[in-house]
Amino acid sequence: MGESPRTNQPESPFDVLYRAVHDSPTLGDIYRRAFGREWPALQGQTSFVTKHELSIIGPGLQLASGGRLVDLGCGAGGPGLWIANAYEASVIGVDSSAVAIAAAKRFANDREGTHYRVADMTNTGLSSGSFDAAVSFDALQVLPDPRRAIVEAARLLRPGARFAFATWESSPPTGAPREATSRFIDDYRPVLEASGFEVVHHSEPDGWKERQLAVSRGVLAQHTELTRELGSAAYELLCAEAREDAHWLEASRARRVVVVCSTGRKPARPATPRQ
Repeated sequence: MGESPRTNQPESPFDVLYRAVHDSPTLGDIYRRAFGREWPALQGQTSFVTKHELSIIGPGLQLASGGRLVDLGCGAGGPGLWIANAYEASVIGVDSSAVAIAAAKRFANDREGTHYRVADMTNTGLSSGSFDAAVSFDALQVLPDPRRAIVEAARLLRPGARFAFATWESSPPTGAPREATSRFIDDYRPVLEASGFEVVHHSEPDGWKERQLAVSRGVLAQHTELTRELGSAAYELLCAEAREDAHWLEASRARRVVVVCSTGRKPARPATPRQ
């Protein structure tokens, strides 16, 4: 387990947001209105994952009952915990934010076979070849180099296991400094293949941009209520993110993608989700 941040160190922006967002009914309403029937209403959800995306990723993992799942960049753990419950699997969630990990533990509510640890998703410290599946939801895009997380996922998985994730593909913006360009990947397929994965699914979900823009507009419009519920520091961070997202989505050729890939050999006895 990682150590909690020292009290004399300022919280990271991620920690400030994670500490506040789960107690905001207004933010939840913004997401529900933006997503409509696609809103999965997962505990602790702070990602843009939808019911449709989960319907691809869940079965795509071919995770057998009793299998071991690792959730890289798990945040508060909602989507990974949903998959673990649906397929009766154990799950280990990894995130660099101690505040997010504390929230994930709270939402998991002592579920058997569920563990969370503070660690870098590119260097988890977990044993090689020890997992039957890996997931990552809306986390790769915040890394300085997402390729390192893909290499780590490949290391953690046994032969025949699958890695599924949702993120965004885009080219570096014009004028971006050279040291920042590694953050941007315009097509994950060759990157995955270079790490030994075989891509079995790659798609752009319908309506993703409209949903995200609706969330950004809702955040900017609900200044008073969100400031009251989140506090000014958290709202200012959320507001800056909303403005940046709105500009980026309108101006770039970015696309949201859902990807499922395999380490090779087909796993035995894939399970069906528990009803």
